[in-house]
Amino acid sequence: MAHAHNVKIFVTLNIAIYDKEINSVLDYVDKLYGLKDISNLLLFVGRLNSTKNFDFLLDSLAELKKLHGPNFLLLAVGGGNFSAFEKKLQELDLTRNVRILGEISDRKIIQSLYLRSDLHVCPSTIETFGMTIQEAASQKTPSITIEHIATSNNIIDEENGFITSLNPLVFASKISVALSDKQKLTEIGEKAFLALNNSWEDITKKYLEEYSKIIEHKKEQ
Repeated sequence: MAHAHNVKIFVTLNIAIYDKEINSVLDYVDKLYGLKDISNLLLFVGRLNSTKNFDFLLDSLAELKKLHGPNFLLLAVGGGNFSAFEKKLQELDLTRNVRILGEISDRKIIQSLYLRSDLHVCPSTIETFGMTIQEAASQKTPSITIEHIATSNNIIDEENGFITSLNPLVFASKISVALSDKQKLTEIGEKAFLALNNSWEDITKKYLEEYSKIIEHKKEQ
């Protein structure tokens, strides 16, 4: 993905990548994971289990392969019972489209993967905050989330991210739409950066304001 300049790093990553370093960082991660010829790169960050809806994501990717063709790759970063999904990957014919990287402790590598990816996928329905969405936004990479979940609260569909339903075919269709227009995807990533890239200080202030409103409301009752 051809990201624009002025990259700002989300506070949890705690490492700065400046304009002059971007190409070298992308070259490094391309060589590390063999991504040089990958033009449609998806990224999942989180526990690889049913709780995080990873099995739903695989079902969606099977639909994506029918809709969009085989030219895409999902990198899955996180711990979990990988063997539980190996059979499913074979059954869905996704062994060449999904690469499970496991846990990565090197923050710079994780940051580089966000920067390199075209789209961050967040299929979980149990999140209360969505840290990975903000981390992705810090690298101007938009996210796709499930509607009516906390992670989609600050996302405007096809404006600064993507929102879809808990349906594999619909989820896949939204990914296909996103990948089909890279210029628009870049623009959405820029808007995600402006709207969602908040520091912990900003987030704390926001929640303090919300709690104050709730307390005042209770007093008035």
